[in-house]
Amino acid sequence: MNSRWARCLCESSLFKFRRLPEQTRSFSNSSSLRQPRLSIRESLNRWKNSGSTAGGEQSFVSQFPRPGILRPIAVAVGLGSTIYFTCLTLDSLVAAEWSFALARKNIFGERLPSEREMLAGRIKMQQAKYQARFDAFKEWTKDWPAPIAFHFQRLYVIVANSWLLSFEASQTAYKITALNTLIFLAWRIPRLRPLMNRSFLHDPLSGRSYTMLTSVFSHASLPHLFFNSMALISFAPAVFSSFFNHDRSPIERDERPPPRATSIYHFTAFFATAGIASSLLSHIVTARFRLPRLLSNLADPAKAASAVQSAGLIKPSLGASGAIYAMVVMTAFTVPHSAVNIMFIPIAIPIATAVSATVCLDVLGIIRGWQMFDHWAHLGGAAFGALYYWKGLDLWDNLRREADKDTFKLVKERRAQMVEQNKDSEDDEE
Repeated sequence: MNSRWARCLCESSLFKFRRLPEQTRSFSNSSSLRQPRLSIRESLNRWKNSGSTAGGEQSFVSQFPRPGILRPIAVAVGLGSTIYFTCLTLDSLVAAEWSFALARKNIFGERLPSEREMLAGRIKMQQAKYQARFDAFKEWTKDWPAPIAFHFQRLYVIVANSWLLSFEASQTAYKITALNTLIFLAWRIPRLRPLMNRSFLHDPLSGRSYTMLTSVFSHASLPHLFFNSMALISFAPAVFSSFFNHDRSPIERDERPPPRATSIYHFTAFFATAGIASSLLSHIVTARFRLPRLLSNLADPAKAASAVQSAGLIKPSLGASGAIYAMVVMTAFTVPHSAVNIMFIPIAIPIATAVSATVCLDVLGIIRGWQMFDHWAHLGGAAFGALYYWKGLDLWDNLRREADKDTFKLVKERRAQMVEQNKDSEDDEE
């Protein structure tokens, strides 16, 4: 038994994503592996007819290249930490900017604004921005025929008002949905298909780990995109609310929470890290359990036929389902007495019952070997949501307090410099 069988298997349909016409990149990029692709059954028949020795099965299993888990873990931790701390820093900077911009002086010193005051200030700023854009659009359309200009200006006002009246959570969900839609449309461009297969599809056997993040925003079909987008838009407000209203531990109950001007960055960090965590769990299970079991079955003549039929167990994955599972579990812990309406079911179901049922379905799917969904990614997202509710919310607040020590000092010094520069410019003008 030589390595020829391993090379044939690398190039076989075992690692194809059956929903996409293009094939994923093979595990090895060596030019020696660029041979005509064979099906699993053809590769198996060729190996059997090659006169392998009695110890060929063990040789085959030992020679097949195995994907590691240390590098994906390191990449996942690096990506997640970078996104998390970047969003944390931006959140602190925005809060500091608005705190000093809306600060009021009184006999006791300088009073920082409340979260409601900062939110009202941000809304007023958005209104002023859209009013300026409308004035510019009105000036641009002044030479159009009056009926056409009127209807376009009216459409602009309707869209702008709808956007301004929507909550911050809904605006964030719409932006993520728009990004998912753009990536979905890119899948439909044949010229971009190799790039999409390479960069927006996580294949545990490809050697690429950054796709654990990019695949979260990629969807295979229109129903896949639609249902995930509906869930994202539906549960985003509850997750935003949990960031403001979560219960604190008795030790920290008397501590003042860090000032928050927005929850956009917190939600972005939560959504991205939840997607990475769910993809990582699926990757580890595939590399350490699915693949070795499949290779052992293929090497065993008594199990080879059934293993060939179940070769689709190793497939690339994509989608935001893991991150959305984390959102649903967060909502279940935040508002446990709420009910949800599931599409095609005419009655409202308690959210605890709905979450328990979906988790049981994923566990059953793993036991039964269902291949339609990535059940391990779903369970990984659910576990991340529960862990984040118990520990992540307090961790974010504690890290924000530490970050505020530097950012508030930095913003205060910068504003003082701006005041001095304005005084100097006024003195020069006089």
